[in-house]
This record gives sequence, structure tokens and C-alpha cells, in this order.
Amino acid sequence: MTLITEVFTESETIQMLSEIKGLIEIITDDEDLDRSIKSKMLAVVNYLYNGGASKEGISSPLGMACVALGVQDLMERKGGSVSFSPAFNTIANQVARG
Repeated sequence: MTLITEVFTESETIQMLSEIKGLIEIITDDEDLDRSIKSKMLAVVNYLYNGGASKEGISSPLGMACVALGVQDLMERKGGSVSFSPAFNTIANQVARG
């Protein structure tokens, strides 16, 4: 299993965080919130990459929308459980297939 930090550079990760925050409409600069979003973003990106998505696929507009959707899914814990939405899974399959 590849860690996404081995695939994306730190500057690419920072740029991705900024894009994801825009897609999920977070406009504040809060260190704790950024750390939380970044950890969820890296989890989603790892999930996609290890599921067969390429770096280019993840970085595409569809890939970034998928990452944003996955981050939102992870932020919306219900009753202590976390799961990806059917929409995320459908788009993740498309991203993985290229």
C-alpha cells in the first residue's frame, strides 16, 4: 500500500487543501479546522489512490469533486459511525477507472 505523501508533494497537498476547502465552502482560516480537513482529505486521497485512481485522476476536476464529497462524508459522523455516501462510491469508481 502506497502512502499518498509519497505521491503528492507538500506544495501539491497544500494546494489540494485550498481547493477542497473552496469546494466544501469553508472560507475561514482556522488551524484546527485545516488540520481536520487535511487529515480527512489525505484519507480520501489514499483510499482513491490505493483503489486504482491515478495521481492525474485524483487531481482532475472530477477527482477533486470526489475528494471533497468524501471529506464531507467523513465530517458528517452519525452515531459514532462513518461511511462514504453512495454518490462518493459511484464517483470514486469513475475516478479509479480513469
